[in-house]
Amino acid sequence: MSKSLGALGMIIGGLALAVFSGPVGIIAMSGNLAVFHAMIGLGLTTAISGVGLALRQPPTPVGTANSIGFAQGISSRRVIYGQFQTAGVLTYGSFPPSQNLATTSQYLHLVYTIAGHPISSFDAVIINGYIYNFGTDILEDSSLPDTPWEVHPFSSVTVNDFYFEHMMFEFDFGRSYTNAQPFPNLAASDPSWTSACVQQGCAKVHVILRADSGWPNLYPSGQIPNIQFLVTGKKLIDPRIVTAWAAQSNYTKYQYIVDGNDNIWIQQIAGVRVSGSTRPNFENFGLGATLGDGSCSWTCTQSLAVAFFGLPGQPQLDADGKILINDGWQPSTAIAGLSNVIESPPGYFQQLIGNGTTGSSRPSFSTGLGGATTDGSATWVCLGRSPHALNPSNSALVVYDYLMDSDAGMATPAAAIDSSSVVAAANVCEEQALIIWNADGTKVYENLYSCDGMFDHSSTRGNVLSALLASMAGLAVPPGDFWHVFAGAYVTPTTSLTDSDLRAAIKGDFRLSRRDVANSIQGTYTPAFLPANPPAAISLTSIPGTWQSQSFPQYQANGQSHKPDYITEDGGQIIWQNVHFEFVTSVWQAQRLAKITLMRLRFQQTLTLPFKLTAFALEAGDTFNYSHPNWNITNGTFEVTQCALALDQKGPTVGVDIIARQTDPSVYSFTPPQSSSDPGEYSPFGVTGVMTGVE
Repeated sequence: MSKSLGALGMIIGGLALAVFSGPVGIIAMSGNLAVFHAMIGLGLTTAISGVGLALRQPPTPVGTANSIGFAQGISSRRVIYGQFQTAGVLTYGSFPPSQNLATTSQYLHLVYTIAGHPISSFDAVIINGYIYNFGTDILEDSSLPDTPWEVHPFSSVTVNDFYFEHMMFEFDFGRSYTNAQPFPNLAASDPSWTSACVQQGCAKVHVILRADSGWPNLYPSGQIPNIQFLVTGKKLIDPRIVTAWAAQSNYTKYQYIVDGNDNIWIQQIAGVRVSGSTRPNFENFGLGATLGDGSCSWTCTQSLAVAFFGLPGQPQLDADGKILINDGWQPSTAIAGLSNVIESPPGYFQQLIGNGTTGSSRPSFSTGLGGATTDGSATWVCLGRSPHALNPSNSALVVYDYLMDSDAGMATPAAAIDSSSVVAAANVCEEQALIIWNADGTKVYENLYSCDGMFDHSSTRGNVLSALLASMAGLAVPPGDFWHVFAGAYVTPTTSLTDSDLRAAIKGDFRLSRRDVANSIQGTYTPAFLPANPPAAISLTSIPGTWQSQSFPQYQANGQSHKPDYITEDGGQIIWQNVHFEFVTSVWQAQRLAKITLMRLRFQQTLTLPFKLTAFALEAGDTFNYSHPNWNITNGTFEVTQCALALDQKGPTVGVDIIARQTDPSVYSFTPPQSSSDPGEYSPFGVTGVMTGVE
């Protein structure tokens, strides 16, 4: 993100002040660079974390095993981004005496802690490898007082249906604002599970297993089934949703802003209204207050935190009846007043109009600004998008969350992150990539970059950040002024520099060492699913399971199937580079990232450039054109990997020292499927043609 002209004026002004203050000022500058930098008033942009990520050895793995054992001992809290399947951590188990007096029927209660934070949804339960879906295979048992969920007797799963009345569940999203008992059924059955056992802020599941003498094969030899949960992890904040007040801007009825105290203010007058030129002091007023602002009228309705999580209660099925979602709606609940705002469905705010009692089944909420929804005797009106992301797997938004996370992440204040760079990166991540061209002509697309995975608090923060960035071939620039976030994409240069912009001699490295270069990429990812294997495509005696780290189809630059030919360029020698994409679950995304890794290695020129202040606008992550006739470089395209202000003692002369790496649009290009018989550069079934010439 280039520096602005205003910033350039600031530094030139600062230098002028130093120079014209006389020789003493100059001497002080040359003797103390720290004072010099402080006087300029601008932080330095230094080496970026993640630059040349493909050039380094992979960091220590940060993923956490998603299996469970009864002898795990103490475990660190876990963090889940995007969608992931895990068993969680077993944190409680008991045989309540009152339920185990008879030998013909006995109960075991287990609590699996899924994550150390609230999650967005429970998407499915997997028992011994079979997927049990909500709404069809697992239903709420309304005949019991505390309404647990249980395997349905008419489940679509044809194996293990005998879990009906022998396996039940209570689910808790881990809403951090409430101390309410998450598992009323467990509390009623087991007096040792008290109000002190809420595990506040942690997503978790209470599993009830009932042994039955009439079903001896249910839990043979007391063996507990392998139970896992498919969940969607943390709700992410999306900076593309603007909630700040703006001067002399148009607002329609039901548009909202959020003040500095995280209170929601809703514009109440119909038609298009214009805010004033001076921001009202919203923070001096509380819930229920109304403020005039130009032709707008703002009413303070509710805290943002309460709106995000709404009324306390048990998880509910979404409108399609397929997953349990963490939103604010609850059935058959009396609610009152203008001050009630909920997030439902996730990513949209609804405001209650008047008083009412919600219906017994979830309504289909409007998602258009001002749209009304009847819900029992209650009426909701849509306030539009909430700040929560609709795409919880967006890699850029994951990195944004991790930078701000004060618990497991980098604890960076939001004000210290360049939100415009996050917005640009988030948009890149949601570009659509063609992955399948079916025989009937239909096509399948996916987001260019997604981040789905799990780690725990014991992981080294720098390694976690590198692994998250790897899911979008991205970079994060640590602050001189702000953190900047970049997704892997070619940026057209807007700055051109020549030798006339230099203040000293340049240095160049034109070849990587044999240890660092490659023409073939292999590595691992964690597949959410595996595509069907076409006849005779590969020979495998066993197909590895999903949600476990395993190899993705290798990417080899052998000149076949639209791929470049670097093997011939390297004298026919196949040179491998290993990579690990711990937060990638798509076989197609893994291959696109593998090619980016390879192409970054093939553009090998690295220049050390001592520029004058004419290069001041450049920052790490920017691209520029540079010409150096002596080395036959004409308008070469380079990416800034390191950038720092420099003060030469002789002169004194102030400039910008830049280390830049050669780049090209081809680094990020990938040939998609061209027809149902031509998969482009993809090898979705693992056929790479290694040493055979067959792709």
